[in-house]
Amino acid sequence: MRVINLEDEPIKHRKICNELEKVRIKEDDIDWVTNLEDGIEKIREAIESGKPYDIAVTDMYYPERPGSGDAPSGEVFISKMKEFGIDIPIILISSQNLRVPGILGTVYFLENSDWEDDLQMLVRKIQ
Repeated sequence: MRVINLEDEPIKHRKICNELEKVRIKEDDIDWVTNLEDGIEKIREAIESGKPYDIAVTDMYYPERPGSGDAPSGEVFISKMKEFGIDIPIILISSQNLRVPGILGTVYFLENSDWEDDLQMLVRKIQ
């Protein structure tokens, strides 16, 4: 499975990768971007190359473009995928307990929660 992770925090990205590896997704199959603009571009490039991503894991707040400040880019990302007709399962991982319709699911990222199990369960739904 190919995964794109839209996340601006390196520590959180590493934790997500560790959990994805537990469900047999190799680190080489996980691409990391730190802003919305680069994420959308990588997804388009992957589709054009005939090797689309199987899943997108996105944070809620990260920069819209390189060098910009945090914004609700996860929400924009979800709406852009729908607008562009890109059918990719999306997992939203956020430190806010959110429910977002129309995506594979949400994970409440809190150190003392079972966020790891929640992420693994969502990925297993499409494996």
